[in-house]
Amino acid sequence: YGDTTTGLAGNWFLYGSNAPTLTLTASNQTYTYKGDASLFNSSAYSLSGFVDGDSISNLTGAGSVSSTDMINAGSRTITGNSGSLASTLGYQFSTASGTLTINKAALTIAANSTSKTYGDLNPTFTATYTGLLGSDTSSVVSGLTFSTSATQYSNVGNYAIAPGGGTAQNYAISTASGTLTINSRALTLRPDAVTRLFGSNNPTDYSYSILIGTVVNDDALGTASYSVPFSNTTSIGQYAYTMNGLSNPNYSYTYQNGSFSISGGVLSGNDAAIRSFAAIGTTQGIEGTTMMKPIDESRTPRANLRPFGIATSPDLARPEDFVYVADLKIDSEDRNHYAAIDNSIQENLLKRLKKWFLRYI
Repeated sequence: YGDTTTGLAGNWFLYGSNAPTLTLTASNQTYTYKGDASLFNSSAYSLSGFVDGDSISNLTGAGSVSSTDMINAGSRTITGNSGSLASTLGYQFSTASGTLTINKAALTIAANSTSKTYGDLNPTFTATYTGLLGSDTSSVVSGLTFSTSATQYSNVGNYAIAPGGGTAQNYAISTASGTLTINSRALTLRPDAVTRLFGSNNPTDYSYSILIGTVVNDDALGTASYSVPFSNTTSIGQYAYTMNGLSNPNYSYTYQNGSFSISGGVLSGNDAAIRSFAAIGTTQGIEGTTMMKPIDESRTPRANLRPFGIATSPDLARPEDFVYVADLKIDSEDRNHYAAIDNSIQENLLKRLKKWFLRYI
């Protein structure tokens, strides 16, 4: 029948109170967290309920869908909205919901490798975050902890730093370990100064001082060895001696040379001995005079001839430049077997001996 009221041609149904209904159903959506809502499709829906070959072409306007949170990971309802949809054929509209699933994005937390010195407290551990999206920072992760088997006094070496315990609403977290390197504790050491008289034996006990660095945890460093290449005939002077041998692997060692001084002085004896055998030196002369060098090496003095020495550049005004052998008495017979010593030099030396060795003179 023709419609003489509206002027529309074709066949038309006349509906009472039961007009057909089109259902707008929100489509299910699934995507991975991106940091914003750009992946949500607000036009994702379908229409059902057409009759007698009707289709969406018989509609005007558009519907839409929405959800309470289209950004953060989780599952929630998508609600349909008929919006501006209208039917020229008299359809009514209803809606049905869908499901929005936002999956967590992948986030890797890798412990940063670091180092410390043996005996120091462990440093504060940190991590590098790979996979943060949008404006997210590391603050979105809560509960992150780090573990390591290393303690303050763990031995020098490498130890794993393992992150764990972190959670984040929008991220599936995986972790990677870092390395804590414990380095040796540096020490600079020097043998303590030693002084002995010419002709004496070297001491048997030596010690050292730590100049830079500290020993922690009451650690034992091992037994030091000392190189002392001097004999009781080594000339008067100041020398260097060395040490090494400390073996605790948690320390590194820098050794400085120690001072070893060989000085002149009376080794033993009394006034009579000093006067009868005032001084002996090397065959280098003092003011051109050779000082009491044995001529007949086969003769043995009546007392043991002790080793003797003299400073490299002796000064008669400095008795400490000489070593005096005071346990030897030489009578006139023995004296004939030694080169003569200039009397003036001998007397000059004796005067200084009196002043310097008051306890002997």
